[in-house]
Amino acid sequence: MKRLFYSGLLAFALITGFAVFTGCQTAPAPTAEAVKFNSLKSTWIVALNTYDAYCELAVQREVSAPDQATINKAWNDFREGFTVALKLADNDWTAPTPDDLERLKNDLIIFIRAL
Repeated sequence: MKRLFYSGLLAFALITGFAVFTGCQTAPAPTAEAVKFNSLKSTWIVALNTYDAYCELAVQREVSAPDQATINKAWNDFREGFTVALKLADNDWTAPTPDDLERLKNDLIIFIRAL
């Protein structure tokens, strides 16, 4: 019984040690197409087109006042975040989109899709 226990313990140690010392594979570098797709320009276009669709619904009075307030706040938060990101990128619209700006865009889209 002790031999089985120590054999299992040794196998576990060897497997764990192998995993720790060999490390994980690093993620491959993003392709040029992925970088272009995740640029500030594409982020702006997606958010603006989604917000335009919401505006059409709001003009047709199909959006309640509380929903309008929520979406307008999300849009203003996105615009402020986008302005900061664009300034940090030295007005380079092809710069990659920061994660926090991507989150703000996704929040805006989620609020609008919930209508």
